Amino acid sequence: MSAPNDPDRPGSHESIPSAQSYPAAPASNAGVQTIPVPREVTISFWIWIVTAVMIFSSVLSLFGQRDEIRAQTMQENQGNLTPEEVDQAVTLAFGLFFIVYLAVALLFTLFAFKAKAGRNWARIALAVVTGLNLVAFISGPNQGHVMSLVSILVSVAAVVLLYLPNSSAYFALKKGMTPPRGRVI
Repeated sequence: MSAPNDPDRPGSHESIPSAQSYPAAPASNAGVQTIPVPREVTISFWIWIVTAVMIFSSVLSLFGQRDEIRAQTMQENQGNLTPEEVDQAVTLAFGLFFIVYLAVALLFTLFAFKAKAGRNWARIALAVVTGLNLVAFISGPNQGHVMSLVSILVSVAAVVLLYLPNSSAYFALKKGMTPPRGRVI
């Protein structure tokens, strides 16, 4: 007795499936719906990008003031540190400022791109960072500094844009939820 698909028996291998084939890619993405990014989210995105660039450029501008800062530190030092120790302290401070400001600028950029892509966690992160910045401004030495105030106001505006009705509907749609009633993108 031979097996049903005996290779020695003629005509018995028609039922053997041929090599697996994969379906072809769709000819177009006509069936895929993309969710348009609301204007509010786009404006907020660009505010965060400009803020990141300004943060990075402000730390770079500090390098031009290194000699002034060193001289001020020497004057306030009152002989407790040698000139070499003051140089080391100023260099260390500049290095730390550069690293921290660069990290903040990169995080703002990352959060901005992720928020534009509809990631709700990025929207929350930007709100938290803005809140912390506001608390630092209120309790810190920069209360009267005009640029700090402008920076805070711009950050608050960028966060508010991310929580307006169209933006909230966008984040809900990207998350796969039904947007709240009355909110249109």
